[in-house]
Amino acid sequence: MTTSLSFGGLASGLDTTAIINALVGAEAIPITLEEGKQATEEAKLSLMSNFEGLVKTLQDKADEMKSISTFLSHIVTPSTEGYANFTVTGAPTAGSHTLEVLALAAAEKWGSNGFADPDTTQLDGGSISFDYGGTAYSVVVDPASSTLNDIASAINTQAGDAVSATVINTGTDLSPSYELVMTGKDTGEDFALENMNVTGFGNGPLDFGSSPLVAASNASLVVDGLTVERSDNDFSGVVPGITIDAIAVTNTPITFGVTVDQDAVKEKMKEFIDAYNAVSSFIQVQSRFSEDDGAEGELFGDKILQTVNSKLYSGFIAADPSAVIADTEGYSAISLLGLEIDQNGNLTMDEEEFGEKLSGNIELFADFFGNETTGAFAKLSGELDYLLDSTGTDFNGDPLDGLFAIRKEGLNSKISDFKDRIEDMNYRLDKFEGALVTKYAALEVLMAKLQVQGNAVDNLSSLGLSS
Repeated sequence: MTTSLSFGGLASGLDTTAIINALVGAEAIPITLEEGKQATEEAKLSLMSNFEGLVKTLQDKADEMKSISTFLSHIVTPSTEGYANFTVTGAPTAGSHTLEVLALAAAEKWGSNGFADPDTTQLDGGSISFDYGGTAYSVVVDPASSTLNDIASAINTQAGDAVSATVINTGTDLSPSYELVMTGKDTGEDFALENMNVTGFGNGPLDFGSSPLVAASNASLVVDGLTVERSDNDFSGVVPGITIDAIAVTNTPITFGVTVDQDAVKEKMKEFIDAYNAVSSFIQVQSRFSEDDGAEGELFGDKILQTVNSKLYSGFIAADPSAVIADTEGYSAISLLGLEIDQNGNLTMDEEEFGEKLSGNIELFADFFGNETTGAFAKLSGELDYLLDSTGTDFNGDPLDGLFAIRKEGLNSKISDFKDRIEDMNYRLDKFEGALVTKYAALEVLMAKLQVQGNAVDNLSSLGLSS
């Protein structure tokens, strides 16, 4: 801080502004030191937030794969395309199956007799009643608005949750024949249009006949010799972990195979490895120290680096000695499954070895990584909870903060203390500067008075008046 006054040495000949600035500058040195300390703590806080974000990303990746159904990816390959679509919805067992689509699900459809004009001929009004899905419907049509299109609109308005009504020309342009078609909204035998009854419409008359154009029917499949029916074309639960969507009736049975998608599993593991190594690399950079440059990272020596590293090891890397001893197939440690930690602390994958294990005992492989209780991903996620989420409860039962929250709270507290001290020091510095300005201003005034008196004495002496 420098003074804004400028009266430097008018009487004394001293550069009082420079003197004040020098004194204030010397007094401000502790403030600069405190500001440097504050900046250091702010840099630590920023790094701590970045570190927390990297650890949270790693936990998210672990959470995405901490069940067998989300860890493994499967491919379903039919022998012939076009008869069914297959969707993996869980953790199917690899193998081959037979499939025959006997029938597709159909919605009930009724058609009326034909009319030459759907827009102008009024059919004198009436009502159409029917039962659908256990509910009775009755559509009433005003005689003044009872063209074929009007009737279709009334059905869609009054019973649109059950059926859809359309007017279709089943004839030609020169000889049209417009029919009113009612179609159920749902497929399956449970959704037939029953007890169809038409009253009125004498100017037609409107008639739907005694039977539907298409009867409501269920879909039917034969899977591995088992015949199953559904009200729609989606079959879940027939083959565990797979939903079959029938799209066409088969002429002869087809087969479909279920295999593990090794490329997809490897890609998931690579994404996890990237997230793991981002955390590991952060720890490595912040922990570096050299005799020439000293500590490289602002968080050097912070115990959270060691704690996170320990959680990575205990949660994912460490092997259970008893499990390894009892393991006869090599599925009890990541080092046996194509994963290892290199000399820099990063996680690496030997794709060939990883693929061999994946092609081996898939049940043991999937259980090691994806078991929801004891799997490697579940254990790592649980270890990281200590850092990111509550670490338990206090004596009042209130949740305790995770380690990152505690560290950031401590850094924020330090930064707040520095701000308070710097504000107080600046206040005192302003007072100090003000006092200097006052003192040196008084000195200049005093020197000016003395100069005036001295000049007066000199003048008297020159006139011979001094005694």
